Amino acid sequence: MYGETEEPPSHSLNNHAARSSVPTPVGGQAAGGNEDGSPQVGCLVYDTVVRRTGVVMEECETYYALRPPQGGREWDAPKGEVRPATEADRLSSALAEVNARSSQGGCGKCGW
Repeated sequence: MYGETEEPPSHSLNNHAARSSVPTPVGGQAAGGNEDGSPQVGCLVYDTVVRRTGVVMEECETYYALRPPQGGREWDAPKGEVRPATEADRLSSALAEVNARSSQGGCGKCGW
């Protein structure tokens, strides 16, 4: 469907659909964590306190700065409360975005 160097459209629900439980960078390619096992900047993780998926934007001493995969406001998550996002976490996040968009009266991109 897409060439080796071609990315799927940004509105695709499969942007983060690598089929593994390892952290996933924004581009959708599976990646390991740092040498100490922590996620790298750009990896998709799950914050167990607020029960949301987020992309690691920055690693600080005791917390990660996370942002929703589709963009939005950052939040801080304690390092001990973050784990790699699973496929179920990715799908749940994508479904929540679609539901929010439909409750606003349309797709949000084309106004239909």
